[in-house]
Amino acid sequence: MLPLIGFYAFDVPSSSMEPTVIVGDRVIADLTSYRDSKPKSNDVVVIQRGGTFLIKRVVASSGDTIEGKDDLVFVNGHLLKEPYVEHVGDVLHLNLNTRQFGPVIVLPGQLFVLGDNRDNSIDSRTAEFDAVTENSVAGRVLYVVRRPKWWRAGLNVVANTLRSLRPDGRQ
Repeated sequence: MLPLIGFYAFDVPSSSMEPTVIVGDRVIADLTSYRDSKPKSNDVVVIQRGGTFLIKRVVASSGDTIEGKDDLVFVNGHLLKEPYVEHVGDVLHLNLNTRQFGPVIVLPGQLFVLGDNRDNSIDSRTAEFDAVTENSVAGRVLYVVRRPKWWRAGLNVVANTLRSLRPDGRQ
C-alpha cells in the first residue's frame, strides 16, 4: 500500500471479474487517475459503495445507450468486442434475467459497469446495483498481482472451514 503517492492495493474476494481478476489476486489501483479526467469505456475501476470497494469494468458512460441480447452487449447500436468476458453457465441471479437487459440510456454523471464473469456478477444490469455515479469511482486498476495457485487453494480451505463453523449452518 502506497497511499501517499495515490496508489492502493486491494485484495479480491469475489469471482465477479474472472478471468481478468481471480479470487485471491491483489490489484493495484491509482486513486488519482480520475482527478483530471473521467472514467471511459473498458477501464477497470474500483468503485466505493457504502464502505465496500468493488471492481468492475466500465462499458458505457453518460449519454450512451446500452442493451444486452443473448449474452451480447451493444452500446449505441454497436456490438462490443469483449474477449475478456466469461460465461460459466451457472447463473448466480436465479430470478433475474441478466442475459437480456435494456435498452438503457446512461444518465449524465453515471456509468454502466459490468463484471467480466457475467454469470456471477451483480452489476448495473440489476435494479439493486444499477448505474454508478462517476463520483463513486475511487480509482483505476493498473495492475493485477496474481497469487500462486497454492495461495489461492489455501484461501479456499480457510473459507470452507469458516463456513462449516457458522452456527446457522449457511454456506
